Amino acid sequence: MVALAYSAVCMRQDKMAPYLKTCGTKIAKCSSGGAGGPPDLAACADAMKVCESVTLGPLKKKKGTSIYDVRASTGKEGKFFKTNPDRSAVGFLNRRDVQTKLGVTKLGVPQAFVQSNPEVREAFNKFTAYDTTSFVVDLLDGGIEVVVVAGNYDYITNAIGNLNWMTSLKGDLTIPRLCCFHYPPSSLQYPKGGVLGTVRALKYATTGAKIAFINVTDGGHYSDLNNPRGIQRSFFQDFLYGRLW
Repeated sequence: MVALAYSAVCMRQDKMAPYLKTCGTKIAKCSSGGAGGPPDLAACADAMKVCESVTLGPLKKKKGTSIYDVRASTGKEGKFFKTNPDRSAVGFLNRRDVQTKLGVTKLGVPQAFVQSNPEVREAFNKFTAYDTTSFVVDLLDGGIEVVVVAGNYDYITNAIGNLNWMTSLKGDLTIPRLCCFHYPPSSLQYPKGGVLGTVRALKYATTGAKIAFINVTDGGHYSDLNNPRGIQRSFFQDFLYGRLW
């Protein structure tokens, strides 16, 4: 089933190829202010419209394949989850004591937790096509630790695309070293959670900056639900304590 899913996606990518140049041109116009410069929001909206129709449209139309997990049909990604905390999480975040500690009550009155805020989503979507990779370079040049996590079956923020922009970063320190990201990755596995996936990791002796890329083997867009134990160990423990390097 997985092989068939990948085959179908590859066939659709072949059909997308002729239109990707137009998409790239639109994205460049969105970021015409230069690296880290102000985006052209009108051009960004146009790029979003064109690029989504080119890259996401064919996948959605053909048998409703999920853009979040190519193994599943749209809305059925949960069949590959090892945990589904939606109900318990909502109940927890609606508790008065929890909201009080988070400081989100209004005059002491609890507020209904909203899982997806349309205003926040709309504000975020304005910058979806904007090239933000220069900010990652700034983080690395400033000595900050960076980790990127992508699920092997995620399409909308896929592992191949993430690795591509990471190996294309340009900055004071990143150019000579990120080429090493092309080397074979190391396996990442734990006693609890089993094999999480693979990791590519680099560190800079001059600034202390570190960067890592984790590809979750059986993960989709929601890798924390596909392998919660592995993500907890790798991201919340190994990354925070510097053990990925």
